[in-house]
Amino acid sequence: MSSLLIAFFVSFVCTIVVIRSQALHQRFTADLDLSGPQKFHKTAVPRIGGLGIALGLTLAILYHYNLQAVANEELFMLLCAAPVFAIGLLEDLTKKISVRTRLIFTALGAFLAIFWAPKSSA
Repeated sequence: MSSLLIAFFVSFVCTIVVIRSQALHQRFTADLDLSGPQKFHKTAVPRIGGLGIALGLTLAILYHYNLQAVANEELFMLLCAAPVFAIGLLEDLTKKISVRTRLIFTALGAFLAIFWAPKSSA
């Protein structure tokens, strides 16, 4: 239960910080650019919202791992999601990552999950 609370509060605080500090990072993330096929907001919206979710999950998994030292599945999930998160964050910051590159990194994360998944002995 404490891992879930950590994930929630870290995500919440990080998201509030991202929203409140929008003026500091909007030149890097191009939040003011409202043109594009998927842009439907009337005002600028921070693009790096996934940062709070990723940070909250990472800290909760590390806390759970340190607490019980048996959370191998959660660490495995975190490792497999790392390439997908990294390319998504890079695309949010630069807007120069092609769909093909993002798909390749997503496939890499899926390949890691398939390759390193615990084999059932059923």
